[in-house]
Amino acid sequence: MSHVDPNPFEPPVADWTNGLATRPDGLQYLECYQYIFRSPDWLLNVLFVLICQFIPVIGPIVALGYQFQIVEELTRNPAAVYPRFSFDLFVEYLKRGVWPFLVSLVVSMVVVVPVCLVLYALFALVFLAAAAVEGEGGVVVVVLGLALVGLAVVLVSAGTWIVLMPMILRSGLAQDFAEAFQLDFLRSFVAKVWKGLLLGGLFLVASGWFVAGIGALVFCVGVYFAAALITLAQAHLFYQLYQLFLARGGKPIPLKIR
Repeated sequence: MSHVDPNPFEPPVADWTNGLATRPDGLQYLECYQYIFRSPDWLLNVLFVLICQFIPVIGPIVALGYQFQIVEELTRNPAAVYPRFSFDLFVEYLKRGVWPFLVSLVVSMVVVVPVCLVLYALFALVFLAAAAVEGEGGVVVVVLGLALVGLAVVLVSAGTWIVLMPMILRSGLAQDFAEAFQLDFLRSFVAKVWKGLLLGGLFLVASGWFVAGIGALVFCVGVYFAAALITLAQAHLFYQLYQLFLARGGKPIPLKIR
């Protein structure tokens, strides 16, 4: 029987039998933060990501590129420690981060901006309706109207995350702008891990507020340190969601040949 070697450029599927799939959504939430401290260079990694926050325009793009460097390295070798941030690779991080950044920008312009305009219009309608009602009825209209608008904001935010995250993941790993708009991949990803996308996004928001709150207690300077931790935590959440997608039969994202 002939032996066919696996494609070395397709990412392996991590071993999900060691506890990674013990939850219904297949995610280990605390691992998003715990993995950060397993690197002997964790403090420098956090500090370098923190520095990126203060570099105008390109700093966040560099941090985004580093995120996907982490995702790719863990995808290629799930047992490895995530890569050290190196300023020698600053340009490489920048080139890698620009594609998911542009994808986010395009989606925001096409989807988020029109939705925000509609929400602003709804706010105006709520207050106009309240002004037309006399007495306590106006207060009731405002409260109910704002509650409905708030619910709409939550639903739109969740929907945007569910659509945008797989797009920037594919763009960041494939290192290509057009790859983000592979609709078959988007549909497959959402269908297979939609619950993980929602719960993972909620965890990232909730933990982000918690970590930022602790950082604010350290003379507010700790907020920047917390933001760097959240950036690295998001990278691991991307990795876990991608591994969950692969484990459920998803088609791998093509990685660049090294």
